[in-house]
Amino acid sequence: MRINEADAYCKQLQKKTVEAWLYGYDGGGEAYLYFNGEQDVFALIPWADTDTILAIVVLDSQLKMKNGLGPHSTISTLMRSYPGIKLYYNQMMEWESCEDPRNELSFVFATTPESQIGTYDEDTDLPSTKIKRPHAKIDWIVIK
Repeated sequence: MRINEADAYCKQLQKKTVEAWLYGYDGGGEAYLYFNGEQDVFALIPWADTDTILAIVVLDSQLKMKNGLGPHSTISTLMRSYPGIKLYYNQMMEWESCEDPRNELSFVFATTPESQIGTYDEDTDLPSTKIKRPHAKIDWIVIK
């Protein structure tokens, strides 16, 4: 789908251009943030130098999956819905995420080193060995 096709479905929302790196997509690209008043609803990330959608970033807690998960769901709730899911540290952005590769979803926690959810060994490419903050909330969900 292209950005202008998505626009046709989102006429009731306002739209502005933001930097794609805000959502973990580097390379100097743009993202298109759709919002309603003060509430960010979702962002569309296009492939570099195109208007074809690469990813959808779900930001509004009212947008939920069939299992009830959405932005602002806790990591405890996420782990109940996805037993065995792993929490990973993103060194570039310094935040954490859980992946559902089958459904091409990423659950992102925009943490800082001081507010990390997981405990990591020296090799931060490995998943967390322990959850320190079980009530930490998902900041957004990326649909690829």
